[in-house]
Amino acid sequence: MSQVKAHHKLKIWPEFFQAKIDGKKPWEYRSAIDRTFTVGDEVLFIEFCHDKQMETGRTFGPVVITYVLRIDAVNDIFTHTMPSNETPKE
Repeated sequence: MSQVKAHHKLKIWPEFFQAKIDGKKPWEYRSAIDRTFTVGDEVLFIEFCHDKQMETGRTFGPVVITYVLRIDAVNDIFTHTMPSNETPKE
């Protein structure tokens, strides 16, 4: 078993938090501008009420990151779907 690399605490709005608790949202899409996520890192989700600008006291996790999709990989998917000699149909 791999060792945990880093610990992250992430705020999450109530409607998304509940979906995570219910098992309907096993994934998370986050910008990595202010942090670097890597496989093996732990994440603790903290429910945050955006209307009141405060934490609710509920948490989920910690969970271990098992996959990271980099935005450059997503961009490659979209830029390479059409052969360069074809033009889009309108």
